Amino acid sequence: MDVPELFVPMTMQAELMPGSGFLLDRRGWGGIEIVGRLTEGTPLSTAANEVASLGQQLAAEYPQTNERRAYTATAFREAAMPGEARGPIVQMSMLLLGVVTALWMVVCLNVANLFLARSMRRRQELAVRIAMGAGRGRVLRQLVLEFMTIAGVSAVAGMALARLIAGAVATLPLPVVFDIGIDGPTILFVGALALASGLLCALVPALTLSVTDPRSAAVPGGAFGARRHRWPSRILVVGQVTVSVALLFATALFARTFTNLTSADAGFDSSAVLTARFNPRLQGFDGAQVADFYDRLTASAASIPGVTQVMLADGLPGSGFGSDSWFFENATDPEQSSSLSFSAVSTNYFDGMGIPVVEGRGFTEQDAPGHPPAIVVNEAAARLIEARTGAAAVGQGIGMNGPGGPFLPVVGVVGDSRAGRTSQAQPFVYGPHRQVLELGFGGDRMVVMLRTTVAPGSLTGDLRRTAAAVDPNVSAADVMTMEQFLADLLAADRLTVTVLGASSLIALLLVAIGLYGLLSYVVTQRTREFGIRLALGARTRSLKSIVLREAMGLSGVGIVLGVAGALAVSRLTAQFLVEVSPTDPASMVASLLAVAGVTLAAAYVPAARAMRADPVEAMRNE
Repeated sequence: MDVPELFVPMTMQAELMPGSGFLLDRRGWGGIEIVGRLTEGTPLSTAANEVASLGQQLAAEYPQTNERRAYTATAFREAAMPGEARGPIVQMSMLLLGVVTALWMVVCLNVANLFLARSMRRRQELAVRIAMGAGRGRVLRQLVLEFMTIAGVSAVAGMALARLIAGAVATLPLPVVFDIGIDGPTILFVGALALASGLLCALVPALTLSVTDPRSAAVPGGAFGARRHRWPSRILVVGQVTVSVALLFATALFARTFTNLTSADAGFDSSAVLTARFNPRLQGFDGAQVADFYDRLTASAASIPGVTQVMLADGLPGSGFGSDSWFFENATDPEQSSSLSFSAVSTNYFDGMGIPVVEGRGFTEQDAPGHPPAIVVNEAAARLIEARTGAAAVGQGIGMNGPGGPFLPVVGVVGDSRAGRTSQAQPFVYGPHRQVLELGFGGDRMVVMLRTTVAPGSLTGDLRRTAAAVDPNVSAADVMTMEQFLADLLAADRLTVTVLGASSLIALLLVAIGLYGLLSYVVTQRTREFGIRLALGARTRSLKSIVLREAMGLSGVGIVLGVAGALAVSRLTAQFLVEVSPTDPASMVASLLAVAGVTLAAAYVPAARAMRADPVEAMRNE
């Protein structure tokens, strides 16, 4: 939601916007929301019933303006961020939380695996301690303390890194404002997570050592080297592969979605366009002065070297002011209103933005005050009009003042425009700027768009100076290129892909480390076996295949489990995907190939070491 930076009394509206009249005197204006605090113990339902009753009284007393309105009481949290906005944000937050949790699990599994290998290397030391009467409990407490110390140091380092990341995220142009500060509850949560991580990482090594016979542990190549004592490491590696497959699959889905959003045809030419917002009403301009300001600004901006066209619109392409009070003159159900977005544009807007006229005509210089009004709709709105009236859109009348009119004639249909995450174009209504301004329902807060032959960003200073020369009291705001505007609309998607991609790469790296550690340990423990095989005439290639089978077997089990996890993740991601199936085969295959490739890469060095086993050296070590 928008976060205000300046607060003024609403009674100053007449001074701030004198040309629009005093809105508080207009019963038909619905631009005010009342905020109240309930008395203690009063349920929201009671307040909602009272507000609804007041709305009925107003409808009976003022039917012309209030008959079609209904009032209700809504919790402030719901009003500040309506359900249609909160739902996707909460679900996206839960998805990112799931990603972080999955990565945390991979890290814990990998660290536990490393701790287990470290404990195995210390088996003789620990066996001696137990044999001398230290007791298993004391040894296990020592191991847990070591793990907890590492977890605590890691938590402090992680908090420092998180502070840097939070500062970077706060600068991103996200569509909502998030409080990502590090406060007391956050520190307590991280401390608890570090404690849980330490205990989780210590659990497997501790349990493994607790069931180990110190007599066998004290003998090199004894029971600790047996196959049955490698199952904890195997389980940890399988768990890492499982989580990594799910993460990679989600990353592939969102990457394809982001690619579709950035490569989709927006319906207009966004290249080489510089934009800036102006609002002369804030300086007390009336309608004639507003029109004169934009006429002079357009003429001056057109003289800037490198500018070929100057267009006006009260919203950037694909964005406009939604309304649910549009009515169609010849609709089969005249009482039913339709939701359409409206935008006031200059007569050269469609040509300058590369939006084609597909039926009828676009705006001309004749669509000015004193001439018959004209309305142009996009194809999505034309389809809606045809469905509601049974006739082509051109020639139909539409209006915002109820089913009785007055209605404005549709003179043309233009191509659809879309921006951001919108996969389907929204119904749009366009009006000529000068006529809209005269009618008094828009046209004062406009976006000036410069089509250039040079890099549009290089003309930012020229545009500001030109605007200051036209009127130093009216400043340019939100000066940016059109491509920057479109990129900002996808900031949340870009952040999601970045987080998922980074998490997946980290998970793959941890899988490689964990698998490499396990296979290296296996090769070390089976050195005598490999030496005997070579002495009996086995080929070095067969030793390599033993290690590779171990690696592919573990990754195969993890992949099977990971596919099941990925399909579960797809249910959560379905509503965030654009033109991508939640079970997209290409994404699934890509994630599986990535895991298989990392598995083979991690197994290469241990496999090569097994091939170089020396039978004489192996027997001497034994």
